[in-house]
Amino acid sequence: MMNFILYVCAFLAAFKGVQAGFDPKSHSNLAVYWGQNSFGKPEEEGGQKRLGFYCEHLPEVDVFMIAFVTSIMRSPGELPNVNFANAGNNCTQIPGTERMKCPQIAEDIIKCQNLGKTILISLGGATYDEGGFPDPPTARAAALILWQLFGPVNHSSHLVDYRPFLNAVIDGFDLDFENQQMRNLVPFASELRRLFLTDPSKTYLLTVAPQCPYPDRANNELLIGPVHIDAVFVQFYNNYCGVNHFSPLAHEQPDFNFDTWELWAKTISNNSDVKVFMGVLGSKGAGNGFVPASFIGTIINYILEHGWTSFGGVMVWDVSQAFPNPRFISEVRSSLPPRPPTPTTTTTSTTTTTSTPTPPATTTTSKESTITTTTTSTASSTTWPVPGGPCPTDGVHACAGNSFGVCNHGSWVVRACPPGLICIQAGPGVYCDRPGAAQPV
Repeated sequence: MMNFILYVCAFLAAFKGVQAGFDPKSHSNLAVYWGQNSFGKPEEEGGQKRLGFYCEHLPEVDVFMIAFVTSIMRSPGELPNVNFANAGNNCTQIPGTERMKCPQIAEDIIKCQNLGKTILISLGGATYDEGGFPDPPTARAAALILWQLFGPVNHSSHLVDYRPFLNAVIDGFDLDFENQQMRNLVPFASELRRLFLTDPSKTYLLTVAPQCPYPDRANNELLIGPVHIDAVFVQFYNNYCGVNHFSPLAHEQPDFNFDTWELWAKTISNNSDVKVFMGVLGSKGAGNGFVPASFIGTIINYILEHGWTSFGGVMVWDVSQAFPNPRFISEVRSSLPPRPPTPTTTTTSTTTTTSTPTPPATTTTSKESTITTTTTSTASSTTWPVPGGPCPTDGVHACAGNSFGVCNHGSWVVRACPPGLICIQAGPGVYCDRPGAAQPV
């Protein structure tokens, strides 16, 4: 594919520590989304409760992702928008603007962090429709705005009075972009990484939430790029490769594709120690593809028996569905391996990732919907991949019928789409989908 830059990541576990909740060395992390109330009812009727309630009553959970920042920069100079469903009823409008301050959430973030939870702010979601950023400078400017709004308090910033969470400081950013071509994600995420280093008081996290089909349509530029990603919350639901398509008696899985993400983690990701979370639904009402906690335990055992060391734990969408589902969270936690002892020494790891073949491709749908969106363009015949043949530029993707190729050190490496799927060119990227979704190139 392409040569990736050397990235040095120091985990200062004793003093600056990786967040108290998330453990990058563990296979036993449990992460849950909060903020969208997919349960769909008011709090008094069993719907989403305040964040602090769940932090207090769910000791099993290590990480909470607050969802969502639904708009980042819709037009030049426009500030981000947030949507926290019924929790937004406790926010107040900043005078003269359409932006919100949420003192209750701010209070709960601090409470949760004091309870040892990692708190991330999630960007995107199914309603985000900006498609990224028009150019790298705009992407970097957007990253700086988000940092000033959600990162450490900077009283000299002109945005200090627009912080949604006041003096509360999140522990990192989760990128949850779905079902659209995203532009300039690499400069955006790279700038966030650079800004993380300006605050030595904690180690900030950068996570991505792709769909389980690979390549992920929205985030592929980022997933194959030079940015250090700490974890991916892969959505193994609302898709044919989800946990509901796992075959317990099969040694090789025809649809469930955690092996593809293991291959990505070990051969393509800039961070060879990246953790891959298996994303599941918290109940039948959360989406398509719910399986009970006991079945999740079976899949976890399958993953561990195969020695797939990228496995970092389980992600759940979302807490408003999972909490009223009796014993679901506790049973998922009990299915995970015991957590290792808390590290007490400083560890530094250096990773150099070089070009390698791309994992097999699959097909994609949205988190809250099973609708598939496709975009088609025609690739020049001069770029059609021939196995072992010459190719123009490392990292280029191209389709050839029901296969796709990636240019690796001047030669095409070709991989077949799963049976029954065809390759579809989408701008500079490719993905595999059912025949009829678009015309093959």
